[in-house]
Amino acid sequence: MLPDGWEKTKLGNITSWTSGGTPSKINADYWDGIIPWISASTMKGHKFSKSSLYITEQGLKSGSKLAKKNNLLLLVRGSMLWNKIPIGIATQDLAFNQDVKCISAKQEKISPEFLLYWFLANENMLRHMVTGTGIGAGKLDTQDLISLKLAIPPLPEQQKIAKILSTWDKAIETLEALILAKQTRKKALMQQLLTGKKRFDGFDDEWEEKTLANIANFRRGSFPQPYGLPKWYDKINGFPFIQVYDIDKNMKLKPQTKNKISSE
Repeated sequence: MLPDGWEKTKLGNITSWTSGGTPSKINADYWDGIIPWISASTMKGHKFSKSSLYITEQGLKSGSKLAKKNNLLLLVRGSMLWNKIPIGIATQDLAFNQDVKCISAKQEKISPEFLLYWFLANENMLRHMVTGTGIGAGKLDTQDLISLKLAIPPLPEQQKIAKILSTWDKAIETLEALILAKQTRKKALMQQLLTGKKRFDGFDDEWEEKTLANIANFRRGSFPQPYGLPKWYDKINGFPFIQVYDIDKNMKLKPQTKNKISSE
């Protein structure tokens, strides 16, 4: 049951979707202009204003499309869709490629910021909608997307919701910047302490130089062979089986491994 004043509708009823494109890379007149050109690799964060590649007005007319300020940009094709759904809001007019969809509101009663947070809140659902392209990349079908149903409150309430969530985002960004600064300081301290450039009072003994082989034993792992047989796996009682994606960005093992192998 919806709150008073809210209504349920399909995404396609309140938004318009546009595909982008890529100007010819062999025509120098299309590139190194002043229009940021968004592709999967430049979709970092949830606000888009800059890119590593820029196109000219001629390039825009000859192969790309323009997303207006406050339009949403959603990646609908690419390998990173298996792990996350890149989406953000354009804070200025931007061009974009064919792997990206531009989403604009059809009605003035839809807040772009509210719509952005709706996508972010439903990322898990969107990830389950990703299908394969046959070459390892994932894709989101536009017809499936515009058929999704969502509940929308009156515009003032949308704006209030978006403002509160934006305040939390800014607080998180501040905290992340502080963490990054501390990580940088820690890294510098590690380099000094682990090379003897900085030493504590009371420690003046000579350091020894060793090879890793002198102080550690190394063993190589492997997959059960032949690889992929169902009998090798036991998700409930099996042994944690460590692969590269079981190690986080801080080089620590995650609490749970993706796979467990049987005693057999």
